[in-house]
Amino acid sequence: MKGGLKQTAKDTRRLLQSLPYGPATVLLSLVNQIALGLVVLYLARSMSLNLSPAAAVFLFPPVLLLSMIPISLAGWGIREGAMVVVFSLAGLKEDASLSVSVLFGACMFVSGLPGGFVWLLTRRRHHLGKGTL
Repeated sequence: MKGGLKQTAKDTRRLLQSLPYGPATVLLSLVNQIALGLVVLYLARSMSLNLSPAAAVFLFPPVLLLSMIPISLAGWGIREGAMVVVFSLAGLKEDASLSVSVLFGACMFVSGLPGGFVWLLTRRRHHLGKGTL
């Protein structure tokens, strides 16, 4: 484990220092985090909740980080608990935070369905080509 983590750190450092891929990777990562924060903001606004853009953009990335802990299925439960705690700091009620989190999870599930279908179809075609199915 220690050797793998050390190698990952070396590879990450090499990527981030390489031009033009390093700065582009950082920029795309920031844009992705801001976009996800804006998704949460628009979900909250669609429910007539008063959530500031700064709160959505700055408080949601730690929630996503916590939801990546591999102790639940796709972060369900962890994300909801973290959203309730974190967004209560921004003034949202617990039930409102929970609703936004469940709606966000449902949106991510639905938006991932097309990719899942493509993956299943290409995987099946790949196995059929090998004669394993």
